[in-house]
Amino acid sequence: DEVIINRILLDKAFSSLNDETDRQILHLFAVEDRSMVEISKDLKLPLPEVRKRIKRSQAHCKAVLS
Repeated sequence: DEVIINRILLDKAFSSLNDETDRQILHLFAVEDRSMVEISKDLKLPLPEVRKRIKRSQAHCKAVLS
């Protein structure tokens, strides 16, 4: 039951992100365990942009979950 509840909460936090790219980046980083460098190369985004989006998305999800 706890696993299901946690999954629902995570889905809610991810879906509350306004930007599709932010959702994609955070999914790749947090769920698929991809490195920031890999994400940067795959999505053709500068590494600092990927870092910024991950930090912003993590902060947003943390706020939604608390």
